Amino acid sequence: MEDEKNEREDEKEMEKEMEDEKYEEEDEKMEMEKEMEDDKNEEEDKKEMLCKEFSYSFSSNVRSQRFGAVMPGYDFMLELREEILPPNAHWLANERLHVSITHSKTHKNSMVSSFTSREDLIKVLLASCFMSLYAGLKPVEFQGQVMVSCNRLSWLPVLPVVRTIIVSHFSSPLDIFSAHKGISNLHLRLANMSPRFSKDNIHMNQSLFPPLLPRLTALEQKGYQDAVDFLKKERWMNFLA
Repeated sequence: MEDEKNEREDEKEMEKEMEDEKYEEEDEKMEMEKEMEDDKNEEEDKKEMLCKEFSYSFSSNVRSQRFGAVMPGYDFMLELREEILPPNAHWLANERLHVSITHSKTHKNSMVSSFTSREDLIKVLLASCFMSLYAGLKPVEFQGQVMVSCNRLSWLPVLPVVRTIIVSHFSSPLDIFSAHKGISNLHLRLANMSPRFSKDNIHMNQSLFPPLLPRLTALEQKGYQDAVDFLKKERWMNFLA
């Protein structure tokens, strides 16, 4: 009887030890996952800071030119080639990022989502930013064709398969936009855009001469809040939590 009792106690002790080991392994796993998540968040914070620093520096350089972005001899497109994209950027963007560009002669619009190299990705992004005179005189060449920014009929391209969330810096009846004070109910029809008539919408000066850092920071926060307000309105915040 005594032997059986001791044997049961030994079995219980072994079960307890196994249970403790299981908990320890789970704790170690959770700790490792937390460290990986922290490392990932830290890396994302670094990337965000890098993008901000580049944007602030770029706007400062444009503002320092006598005639801003259209200063003769100043090529802001060259600055946009800054080594900010990671070496595998084209792989990360492939079939995820869709960029609208237009053939400079035929004016045929194309949506590019396949990138075979980092250089291809950069060229497509530069082409999507190119507007004659404002961005210089020499358009971007991509796959042997001269391409420029999207044409007047495709300023806001919409994907045919999924819902396209449209973000605009104009105050207009779109998904995410900048709500301006003192706006009117009058709209200007520009292709598939309908910006409202407002003082803030006429911001040619800010296009040529980007605002100072405090104003840029305020615009950044405003854009963030506009996006949050949209997600709340659509009841999508819970999916991002």
